[in-house]
Amino acid sequence: MPLPLSQEIPIADWRNLRSQLMWAYESAPPDKTTTNSTNLEWSVWIFLSGGVQLTTQAGEFHATKNDCLILPPGVDTRQFDPNTLIRSVHFSLRWPTNKQFIKLKHPIVLSGINIDEFNEKTKDLLNIVNQVAPNAGNLMSKRSISIRKFLRIESVYATWLGALIGLLFDAPGEISILTSSDERAVAARNILDSEEFAEGFPAEKLIKVSGLSRSQLDRIFSIQFGVTPKNYFEKRKHTCACRVLRSSEASIKEIAFQFGFKSSSHFSHWFNRHSGQFPNNYRQTNLLPSHELG
Repeated sequence: MPLPLSQEIPIADWRNLRSQLMWAYESAPPDKTTTNSTNLEWSVWIFLSGGVQLTTQAGEFHATKNDCLILPPGVDTRQFDPNTLIRSVHFSLRWPTNKQFIKLKHPIVLSGINIDEFNEKTKDLLNIVNQVAPNAGNLMSKRSISIRKFLRIESVYATWLGALIGLLFDAPGEISILTSSDERAVAARNILDSEEFAEGFPAEKLIKVSGLSRSQLDRIFSIQFGVTPKNYFEKRKHTCACRVLRSSEASIKEIAFQFGFKSSSHFSHWFNRHSGQFPNNYRQTNLLPSHELG
């Protein structure tokens, strides 16, 4: 059943919503044409000059100077005008099950007075990111900063995200929600979210923290988050592996050990089961240069 963005749910359930700012910067696109670009998370582009012709499964979309393009996760082909300059924000907004909070049917192009205030919020976000992590581009998440600086970014980001949600109220989409929280399932999820992949699936820790048997925890966790703890851990590991392959120059062997595999061959077959392609092929089609758009 489709639910509007105005849907009200318990605050305890909203606390399960996960959002992460991945980068925010102003730049010209390094590549004017990108075919079959894979967007794992959300992107927002505000065009200061030039424009883009975007082709997706939902159709073709055109944005030009002073437009705001909101791009949901998916695959697209991009053709930028030669003089294009944009403000780019890339972020995630998911439930712990990995389900997207908002499901848009297609990209949205907004223009005119409706985005003036949002444009100002975007400039505020870029300013604080540039102060705290100058010239970070899409590698912002790898910068080391203090807790105070981190909270400064998060505060401005929360305001920006609220402004974006306001723009999406009339969008052709819907939201997904979780059921009320079970503390035992949430405790298990917290373990899974903090566990190092190199340590493997923490079955014994989950049983200890939840006070449940393996089968009982599987049932309660599935009711809460839609997947078993094992599948949740595997999905999180796959999502993180995709990000490392896209943004890191580490070898496949190094990445395999980072994610707890004894060999690159084992990692490659595991990745292929989850992605339908091997790590080298995925990296060749998705590797981002230091200021790639997203």
